[in-house]
Amino acid sequence: MNESLLLEKKVFLFDLDGCIYHGHRASTRAAELIAFLRGENKQIRFITNNSTDNAIDIQDRLLNMGIQVATEEIITATDYIGLYLKERFGEIKVKVVGSIGLKKSIIHHGHVVLDDFSHERAEVIIIGRDVTFCYEKLKMVVNEEKRGAIILGTNMDAAHPGLNGEIVPETGSLIAAIETITSNPIMTFGKPSPYLFTYGMESCDVKASECVMIGDNYDTDVVGAMSLGISSVWLTDVSINALKYEASDTIKKIVKFKSIEDFYMAVR
Repeated sequence: MNESLLLEKKVFLFDLDGCIYHGHRASTRAAELIAFLRGENKQIRFITNNSTDNAIDIQDRLLNMGIQVATEEIITATDYIGLYLKERFGEIKVKVVGSIGLKKSIIHHGHVVLDDFSHERAEVIIIGRDVTFCYEKLKMVVNEEKRGAIILGTNMDAAHPGLNGEIVPETGSLIAAIETITSNPIMTFGKPSPYLFTYGMESCDVKASECVMIGDNYDTDVVGAMSLGISSVWLTDVSINALKYEASDTIKKIVKFKSIEDFYMAVR
């Protein structure tokens, strides 16, 4: 896609971590970019693999950064997975290896969240980013699966960029440990899987060809968008996998900017 065609898109889908903000610091010109696009009557959705915070938490963070946003514009793996469980299984008993926010979201959709080490059997185990993950939790998860529980993951990201270039371990690194033991692949809902993208498009009532995805992670943001026919913009300056793909022929055909600031300067 040519840079000059970007503003022909009706919907702009943005990643958050490493794109709109870094930790609790907004990316340079991010607020101005969002305000500009709204002024151009573009629909905006923030699509994030964040499995720690829900839409309300993220809305508060964005508002504090001067970025105006409604909760319905924020699509998180945290919120989506509870909805999926209800549509697929009804209201069920689950164990959640993850944040308090993830557990609250699961409960919000009518499910019962059991204590991690309860003797009561869970029908599904949800894996999210858990900063207290430990050997005993790993042991619990693999043995629950042995007893028949289904394991589902919020997202497959191994890590995301934090402040000052710090690497923040993510859900995918925990999933990898579990899969190493069980040898069974774990289904995930975050990018690059189609679920969050599709949910975002449906909420805007648009086709893939009318959208563009902007993000820093090639493996999740770009690959996921391309698999659905969504144009993509790759932010390479903070990307954790830029060097991995820089020589690829496919990469040469993708619109790239170093940062959100550069993207803003190109479209305004």
